[in-house]
Amino acid sequence: MKDLKIPITRSYQEYLIESLKKSPEEAAAYMVGVFEEKNPEPELVPMVLKDLIEAFGKSNSQEKLDELLSRCGTGTEISAFVEALKILGFGLEIKVKNDVNQKY
Repeated sequence: MKDLKIPITRSYQEYLIESLKKSPEEAAAYMVGVFEEKNPEPELVPMVLKDLIEAFGKSNSQEKLDELLSRCGTGTEISAFVEALKILGFGLEIKVKNDVNQKY
Protein backbone atom coordinates (compact mmCIF):
# COMPACT_ATOMS: atom_id res chain seq x y z
CA MET A 1 0.00 0.00 0.00
CA LYS A 2 1.28 3.45 -0.87
CA ASP A 3 2.01 5.99 1.79
CA LEU A 4 -0.93 8.31 1.98
CA LYS A 5 -0.39 11.90 2.87
CA ILE A 6 -3.18 13.31 4.91
CA PRO A 7 -3.86 16.90 4.00
CA ILE A 8 -3.29 19.24 6.86
CA THR A 9 -6.00 21.83 7.10
CA ARG A 10 -5.42 25.29 8.38
CA SER A 11 -7.60 26.74 11.04
CA TYR A 12 -10.23 29.24 10.05
CA GLN A 13 -8.34 31.91 12.00
CA GLU A 14 -5.18 31.31 9.96
CA TYR A 15 -7.19 31.45 6.74
CA LEU A 16 -8.93 34.65 7.84
CA ILE A 17 -5.70 36.46 8.77
CA GLU A 18 -4.05 35.40 5.52
CA SER A 19 -7.06 36.62 3.51
CA LEU A 20 -7.12 39.96 5.33
CA LYS A 21 -3.39 40.47 4.67
CA LYS A 22 -3.89 39.87 0.95
CA SER A 23 -6.72 42.36 0.60
CA PRO A 24 -6.91 45.55 2.67
CA GLU A 25 -10.24 46.22 0.94
CA GLU A 26 -11.57 42.91 2.27
CA ALA A 27 -10.27 43.84 5.72
CA ALA A 28 -12.15 47.16 5.59
CA ALA A 29 -15.32 45.35 4.50
CA TYR A 30 -14.84 42.89 7.37
CA MET A 31 -14.89 45.77 9.87
CA VAL A 32 -17.82 47.51 8.17
CA GLY A 33 -19.79 44.27 8.34
CA VAL A 34 -19.77 44.43 12.14
CA PHE A 35 -21.48 47.81 12.09
CA GLU A 36 -23.98 47.09 9.32
CA GLU A 37 -25.72 44.22 11.06
CA LYS A 38 -29.42 44.73 11.81
CA ASN A 39 -28.83 43.42 15.32
CA PRO A 40 -25.22 44.42 15.97
CA GLU A 41 -23.16 42.47 18.45
CA PRO A 42 -20.84 44.98 20.15
CA GLU A 43 -18.62 42.20 21.50
CA LEU A 44 -17.54 41.49 17.92
CA VAL A 45 -15.83 44.89 17.62
CA PRO A 46 -12.79 44.02 19.77
CA MET A 47 -12.60 40.58 18.14
CA VAL A 48 -12.50 42.08 14.64
CA LEU A 49 -9.97 44.71 15.72
CA LYS A 50 -7.81 41.94 17.16
CA ASP A 51 -7.94 40.12 13.81
CA LEU A 52 -6.96 43.30 11.97
CA ILE A 53 -4.11 43.93 14.41
CA GLU A 54 -2.87 40.39 13.81
CA ALA A 55 -3.07 40.87 10.05
CA PHE A 56 -1.67 44.40 9.74
CA GLY A 57 0.06 45.28 13.00
CA LYS A 58 3.74 46.01 12.65
CA SER A 59 6.05 44.75 15.38
CA ASN A 60 7.02 48.33 16.30
CA SER A 61 3.37 49.31 16.78
CA GLN A 62 2.15 46.20 18.59
CA GLU A 63 2.35 47.70 22.07
CA LYS A 64 0.32 50.78 21.08
CA LEU A 65 -2.25 48.66 19.25
CA ASP A 66 -2.62 46.37 22.27
CA GLU A 67 -3.17 49.41 24.50
CA LEU A 68 -5.82 50.80 22.15
CA LEU A 69 -7.54 47.43 21.96
CA SER A 70 -7.68 47.18 25.75
CA ARG A 71 -9.33 50.62 25.87
CA CYS A 72 -11.95 49.44 23.36
CA GLY A 73 -13.63 47.41 26.09
CA THR A 74 -16.60 45.40 24.95
CA GLY A 75 -17.24 47.50 21.86
CA THR A 76 -20.49 48.84 23.29
CA GLU A 77 -19.38 52.47 23.08
CA ILE A 78 -18.34 52.22 19.46
CA SER A 79 -21.54 50.40 18.52
CA ALA A 80 -23.64 53.04 20.32
CA PHE A 81 -21.81 55.77 18.41
CA VAL A 82 -22.45 54.07 15.07
CA GLU A 83 -26.11 53.50 15.96
CA ALA A 84 -26.51 57.18 16.89
CA LEU A 85 -25.02 58.16 13.52
CA LYS A 86 -27.54 55.91 11.74
CA ILE A 87 -30.48 57.44 13.62
CA LEU A 88 -29.26 60.92 12.69
CA GLY A 89 -29.00 59.95 9.04
CA PHE A 90 -25.23 59.59 8.91
CA GLY A 91 -22.92 56.67 8.39
CA LEU A 92 -19.43 55.60 9.14
CA GLU A 93 -17.05 54.82 6.31
CA ILE A 94 -14.05 52.59 6.77
CA LYS A 95 -11.64 52.64 3.87
CA VAL A 96 -8.07 51.81 3.04
CA LYS A 97 -5.70 54.76 3.31
CA ASN A 98 -3.82 55.73 0.16
CA ASP A 99 -0.53 55.37 2.02
CA VAL A 100 -0.99 52.40 4.33
CA ASN A 101 2.55 52.87 5.65
CA GLN A 102 1.93 56.43 6.83
CA LYS A 103 2.45 56.90 10.57
CA TYR A 104 0.22 58.95 12.80
